[in-house]
Amino acid sequence: MSYNLTDFKDENDYDVVDEGKYEAIIEKFEIKVAKSSGNEYVSIQYRIRSDVDQKYGNRVIFDILTKESTGDFFNRKKLTRLIKAAYPINPPLDFATLDDIFNQLLGKKIIINVRISENEYNGEKNKQNYVYFYEPTKFADKTLDNVKDDDVPPADDDEGLPF
Repeated sequence: MSYNLTDFKDENDYDVVDEGKYEAIIEKFEIKVAKSSGNEYVSIQYRIRSDVDQKYGNRVIFDILTKESTGDFFNRKKLTRLIKAAYPINPPLDFATLDDIFNQLLGKKIIINVRISENEYNGEKNKQNYVYFYEPTKFADKTLDNVKDDDVPPADDDEGLPF
């Protein structure tokens, strides 16, 4: 048996996406340690939604929360904005642990505003995406609380019902 991979296209490439706003799902949180400084940071993984008509569906975007210089907190300003985008009405802002925050946010749908930054590494210029801002989603899951009358199909007539 032979394997010819010349026509294979990797659908999960990691090239930068265009700057702009994307509907996304918060997919993963992980505390990591930076190799260069030894400082802890939170890595956040977002997946651009493929159930919404937009470019780059199913692509992954990474974001980080660094520790504040004044203590053990990770960027509270950015984290608060993330929570408020995921919960635009009555956001929960009191948590016992960082894991509680992560568990509350996992799977939430938000809009991420993606930008591109350039840096130089080993004499080469590299581009990478970063998340600049968060907004509440425009395409929330439908629940009984947010279904409009327009979304409910008209009822069939009563003929043929057994009662």
